[in-house]
Amino acid sequence: IFSSCDKALESIQAGGRPEVLITDQMMPGMTGVQLSEEVMKCSPGTYRFLHSGYSDLGDSIQAALSKEVINEFSVKPDSVKDINALMQRDNYTH
Repeated sequence: IFSSCDKALESIQAGGRPEVLITDQMMPGMTGVQLSEEVMKCSPGTYRFLHSGYSDLGDSIQAALSKEVINEFSVKPDSVKDINALMQRDNYTH
């Protein structure tokens, strides 16, 4: 768990390979889509999950889903159980 996008990227760029990235869309410094794009470059096997309080998908999120920059999108509030169910639906296994 990281307190900022910069710290997450530093770890991944230094060789960290998380199995899962769960990120919000609206964060200081960059969006969840932007963070997911950077993570995809360094760690393409990481499952990228965008979790947002906004139900409107918007163009950037739709494009990220279609280009597989993010693997899944959900609207808050979701429980851990809901997130696990979505990941299982996408055949993510760890």
